[in-house]
Amino acid sequence: MPDSLTLHTLEAEIHGVRDPEELIPDPFLLTTIVRDQPSTARWLEHSHAVAELIWVISGVVNVSVGGAIHVIRPGWGLIVPPDTRHGSQVMRSARIGTTYLRDSQAGAPTSVRLSRALMEMLQHLNETPMETDERLRAQRVCLDMIGASRSHSSGLPVPSDPRISRIARAILADPADDRSLEQWSVITGTSVSTIARTFSETADMSFVRWRRQVRVNAAMSLLAAGLPVTAAGRRVGYHSPSAFVTAFRQEVGQTPGAYLKDRASACVDSGTFRPIRDIASS
Repeated sequence: MPDSLTLHTLEAEIHGVRDPEELIPDPFLLTTIVRDQPSTARWLEHSHAVAELIWVISGVVNVSVGGAIHVIRPGWGLIVPPDTRHGSQVMRSARIGTTYLRDSQAGAPTSVRLSRALMEMLQHLNETPMETDERLRAQRVCLDMIGASRSHSSGLPVPSDPRISRIARAILADPADDRSLEQWSVITGTSVSTIARTFSETADMSFVRWRRQVRVNAAMSLLAAGLPVTAAGRRVGYHSPSAFVTAFRQEVGQTPGAYLKDRASACVDSGTFRPIRDIASS
């Protein structure tokens, strides 16, 4: 398959494509790209005429859509509905799958738990030439598996008030930012009570809880990249290992060590995959 098609598709991911046929050639039901992102990267807001399932093999990807941040961990994905503006960010390195879906019932951002079998099937479709009928059968199985794993996902809300969103985006950019509400009040010219109330009403949680979720999500990315537990905790703003472990357990339900153990046991032996479009061989 010509490399120009691959480059065109990757470019379309950034700038958006209005014609579904450019992403999913007829008669196919989906098309997949699997690629390695070796360093920090950010994709500006864009949209597609078809739904997009963004899923993660390794690392962590933050997807912003509809005023919320969705943190995608290994083995999970997010379906972004058609014509929905969204952007994404990789804090460290990551291996990412992008699957465009011709027909999707998702009317809102929807999380998907991808089984090992589903990830392997999507990657198999990504790299293996096959006849049209065979590819369509495999694609239908993938769609059934995706549909059976969907659940609503509200993400981590970002306050829309420009003064408050300034605080939220500063913390997202640097989770170790330890400035207090009092300090932010001076910087933004907004009262402490207004900042606290806005987080409570918009995110349905306190400012402290919101920042803790951001930190733990960022720590997951660092842990996935191989950083030791103590170093990961320090990088996201925890000055003692015990404080980091406590915060991690509060948000994830297990210690960082247990999380890494579970992640290792569920790790997919992904091999080497080329970022090619999932279409029938010519």
